[in-house]
Amino acid sequence: MVLTVTFLSGVAIAAVNPLLGAALYERVPESLQTRVLGISGSVAFLGLPVGALPGGWSVAALGLTPALLVMSVACLVLTVGPLLTGQLRVGRPEPEPAVPSQV
Repeated sequence: MVLTVTFLSGVAIAAVNPLLGAALYERVPESLQTRVLGISGSVAFLGLPVGALPGGWSVAALGLTPALLVMSVACLVLTVGPLLTGQLRVGRPEPEPAVPSQV
């Protein structure tokens, strides 16, 4: 069960990663890209050890199948929540194009 969920999660995120990368490169000014991309990658990888702790606790308390179901529902709510509350529906205006510096 764990291998199946891990495999399906990997396949699902494989389609999203290029979109996230393109959005970061499009929205972040070129002079700040190394900082912003570095911080966003660090925060993303912070979820691995931090997420393992409640995952282990929930498996110990509930068992494997209920813990997977609870964590799946929590992930779904956290992912879809901003779309339902309207925070991401409105969108943001397009940023002004960066003016190249005169050398």
